[in-house]
Amino acid sequence: MRGTYALPEKGSLIIVLVTGASLLGIAPVTVKALPFDAEVSAFYRVLLAIPFMAMLCFFKHGKISLRPKDKRFGWLILLAIVFFSADLTVMHFAIRRTDVAIATLLTNCAPFFIVLMGLAGIVEKPKLQEVGCLLLAMSGMYVLCLLDKPVNRDFWGEALSLLAAFFYAAYIVTIKKVRVYNCPSSVIMLSITTGCSLILLPAFILSGAPWPSTLSTWGLLLTLVLCGQVFGQLLVAVSLKGLSASFSSIVLLLQPIIATVLSWSLLNETLTAVELTGMAIVLLAIFTSSLNLSRQRTRP
Repeated sequence: MRGTYALPEKGSLIIVLVTGASLLGIAPVTVKALPFDAEVSAFYRVLLAIPFMAMLCFFKHGKISLRPKDKRFGWLILLAIVFFSADLTVMHFAIRRTDVAIATLLTNCAPFFIVLMGLAGIVEKPKLQEVGCLLLAMSGMYVLCLLDKPVNRDFWGEALSLLAAFFYAAYIVTIKKVRVYNCPSSVIMLSITTGCSLILLPAFILSGAPWPSTLSTWGLLLTLVLCGQVFGQLLVAVSLKGLSASFSSIVLLLQPIIATVLSWSLLNETLTAVELTGMAIVLLAIFTSSLNLSRQRTRP
């Protein structure tokens, strides 16, 4: 039917989610290479995504329209805008306050908050296997981000990092609830990117409203917009139609792995045996979680 996404098998949705998470992993490296403060990059990320999202909506659905069945849909969209904007903003301050390795680890604690929300009944209750895979994945994140690395402690920065993780978890859970409604993912993401750009506009102005001055800067911004927002976030939203929030949050831990590999290959950063071990542990957790999901799907 035109205007809706056909719901594929969960195996296909896992591939969609993995692709989206991998694209999102490109964003941190791109932000690091941009000659802007993080809040400026965040603003351009959502602002420049608007025309691309609008084109996707128009060519796929022939029109751009949000027709919620009830007021709850509109409130959920508003919450998603606030949570995503807060995540981008708080993450910026966390990186400025504390060590990047600690910030990376703590801001990726979103799965823990999603599990807590599941236990509280806000979202579907996580399965025991998912909790085990989550603990394994977070141990891998610790090895990847912190083990055998010098770090600078700042408790306020660490608190901000955990707050950013909470906002990202709340965003994922909210998108999961929005996907219950018969509204295309591209239309949902168009609404969120537009709302986020309005919220982040004051921070952009206070930063001096810098304008990209070179072709290389425009190229990096285009990469950030297309990978980190348009296709990355869109594919995640599509996959949440049929996958649980807790499982999806585990797969999204691919992001720091992709960012680390790209930093090694493009920015000449060192990739140690300890980091490779951490990556292997996270990948094992994601594979095990996906395998458990496939087994549940094939049971009669």
